[in-house]
Parts: sequence; C-alpha cells; structure tokens
Amino acid sequence: GTASVTVTEPSIALIAPNGGETWTVGTSASVAWTSTGVVGNVDIDLSTDGAIFWTPLVSNTANDGSEIITVPNTPSTTSRIRVKQTSQGSPFGISTANFRIVNPNQPPTITTAAAANPSPVTGTSTNLSVLGSDDGGEAALTYTWTATAKPSGAADPTYSANGTNAAKNITATFSQAGAYAFQVTVRDAGNLTATSSVNITVNQTLTTVAVATSSASVAAGGTVQFT
Repeated sequence: GTASVTVTEPSIALIAPNGGETWTVGTSASVAWTSTGVVGNVDIDLSTDGAIFWTPLVSNTANDGSEIITVPNTPSTTSRIRVKQTSQGSPFGISTANFRIVNPNQPPTITTAAAANPSPVTGTSTNLSVLGSDDGGEAALTYTWTATAKPSGAADPTYSANGTNAAKNITATFSQAGAYAFQVTVRDAGNLTATSSVNITVNQTLTTVAVATSSASVAAGGTVQFT
C-alpha cells in the first residue's frame, strides 16, 4: 500500500488587534493569537508605519495565545502587531490591517478668558464671551454660564443661549443693579472641563418716571412742584 504523510507548517495568526481597533496611550490592551507547531516562547513587536519597521513590546513570553500590554506613547494611524516565535524569529503572524494608537483625551483649555462688553453695564444687558480649545476640536465644546454671585434678592440673569457651543458668545440680561460674578464651564466630549470667570457691575438704570400730584393750574411762565 501507499502511505500518505501530511506535514503541517508551523504558523501564527493574529486575532487582535487585526485592523480597525483604537488603542489609547498608557492604557492596557490585549494581544491575541493562535498558533500551530510553534516551539517555545514568542515575541510581540509593534510597527507604527504599516509593518515596515518593528519595535519590541514583549520578549520571550509564553505562547499561550494572549498577552496584556501597556500601550506605548507612539501615536499612529498605521500601527500593526507582530507575534513571532522567539527562536529563529519565525513563524510569525501580523495584523491584517492597520489600527490606531491615540493620545488620551486632554481637558479643554481657555484660549480667550471670559469677558463682558460693556462693563460696567449701563443698561440692562451685556455681551458675555469666552473661547476654549480642545484636542477634540472647538466645535465639540459646550459653554455653560453661571452667576456665582449677585445682589441680595436679585433674580438670576437670563441668557440668550447656554450649555451649547453657541454659548461662547451670548447676551446676559439683568433685572437688578449691583455686582455680579460669572463663571463659565467649558466641557469637552469626554466630560473634562476648564473654567473662566468675570466680574461685572450693573449700574442703576432709570426705567420709569412716576408723577404723583393733584390737578394744578399753572399760569403762563409759572412753575409747579411735582412729586
């Protein structure tokens, strides 16, 4: 009879990351793979240029199919992982497609501090403005104004907008004269914040004149007292 022999070549295949994932610098991430016929331990390498050059991540670790690593500070949109047999450097498996390594979300910063115009306020309203910046883009920021101090008995000012991106430039309207303090909270999509403050004085504004008098006759060229 004829005997047939099947020879299986040693191999390693990446399960994760295998393309499309996003890793964040400084966090823990999982590398997973399968292997056939691999002898001994494996090395795990990282490429940030689409599998051209490689940097060691973990050396001589057990070939048990998984490893938790700390994501290095190498932001890239063309990252790949390679798992290879430690001895001889082969066989090896590489991520099928690129994945991303990104920096962790940073809190927003105040680019232009909170301000009021006019200040002091001579009417009943003023323009409040502020501007922030963020690694996720300014358009993703929201601005929320709060009166942290106001005259005793005064109602809260009203705002033309609040809690939205448009609230970086609003009109605040007052019902009572006095000293006010405002704080604006700038918030990004990751719920991180920055704040800025401004103090405003609203001066007394004449809005009505009430005259109390009984009927009076005034001769031409004469005067009469009104109260």
